[in-house]
Amino acid sequence: DYGLATDIDVNSMNNSPLTLREKLKIVRLARWHRKVSMSSSLDRNLTQGFSEIQRLVNQLSLPKNVHELACRIYRGVARRRHFKGRSIAEVASASVFIACKKLGMPRMFNEIVKYSKVDRRKVIRGYHLIVNTLNEKPIVNNPEIYIPRVMKALDCPPQIEDKAKNIIELVRPLFNGKNPVSLIAAAVYISCLITGQRKSQHQIAQAAGITEVTLRKRMREILSKIHIEIKI
Repeated sequence: DYGLATDIDVNSMNNSPLTLREKLKIVRLARWHRKVSMSSSLDRNLTQGFSEIQRLVNQLSLPKNVHELACRIYRGVARRRHFKGRSIAEVASASVFIACKKLGMPRMFNEIVKYSKVDRRKVIRGYHLIVNTLNEKPIVNNPEIYIPRVMKALDCPPQIEDKAKNIIELVRPLFNGKNPVSLIAAAVYISCLITGQRKSQHQIAQAAGITEVTLRKRMREILSKIHIEIKI
């Protein structure tokens, strides 16, 4: 049909010479047409959304269970037709991120954004759409799951990881309501300074996908709790 929708206007039959039987037939046809059109639109949306999820899963080397859960999350939003101007790419990206969090996969938000077809702001927008549409509760992962990914990006020795874990244990209440990766990055940087490892704020922030301003802010919060004087 060249992508063009045709609406059957049953109201135009009021002054029509058609018989009652013919009018009822047209009403049934109109209902069927609307149902088919809605079904076709949903199928197209799901096909495109699932394809984008599969692409992200492949790029991020994620397991099958993440793919399956992300598709279920996406389908839940699509069936409610609550996209509200959001693109398929942003909802698909956010679905993958939420699936990772639900399954405890250590994938940082900036990793999802890196391979998404949309920018960070739009992925966040898709995340909030999913949470509000599906009434999802905030997912709080154990912050330690992110340490190996930050450490790998920085190529730090094992003692840095051990020191960072000790710091995290001391300031665990700080993680409530905050991005865990930003606090992990601050703990890693403090550990580097304590042990004499030469890592710049820029390197740490880049590895964690945060700004240097955020890194310094989280460092001050941690240092105020562990009472260690370090020049930032």
